[in-house]
Amino acid sequence: VGCIPKKLMHNAALLNGNYVHDQPHYGIGVTPESIEANYGMTQDNTAATHSWDMLKQNVQNHIRGLNFKYRVDLREKEVTYLNLLGKFVDKNTIETVDKKGNVDTVTFSRCMIAVGGRPTPLNCEGGELAISSDDIFSLDRDPGKVLCVGASYISLECAGFLRGIGKDVTVAVRSILLRGFDRECAKLIGEHMKDE
Repeated sequence: VGCIPKKLMHNAALLNGNYVHDQPHYGIGVTPESIEANYGMTQDNTAATHSWDMLKQNVQNHIRGLNFKYRVDLREKEVTYLNLLGKFVDKNTIETVDKKGNVDTVTFSRCMIAVGGRPTPLNCEGGELAISSDDIFSLDRDPGKVLCVGASYISLECAGFLRGIGKDVTVAVRSILLRGFDRECAKLIGEHMKDE
């Protein structure tokens, strides 16, 4: 879910002052009136405000278009796409379960596994009030002031694009930024974040 929407939201953050003519596509400088009149296009972005709804909708539309194209490409290449939960029965068989609980099996000579990943929910008091890095891309309302919990690159990317579109962002770090990454780079990123 995250890498393409995150890149689009980073574009919005970079545009916030650099490319005035592209800003409306990312929800910057639009008003309800300009959306109604001409889908947000305006020549006057000198005092640009940000429209979370416009950004979210355009990101979601882009992702829907990509997903449609991927499915068409797979079909044209005669690749079977299965969106199912699976577990190995043996080295050539996977048992699958669909959303309705129907069980089936798939056999194969070779298997490629490409599952992606999902964020882990917070398991603490108040954790049910938190949203994940995936949830931010479809959030129905402007996030406003944001606390990013953790110092992973995903947390820092989200903090970066949210700050770039003008949100008040705090990053909660237990020990060090970007554990396992180059320490000199991590230090530079930390210094830059403090200066912002």
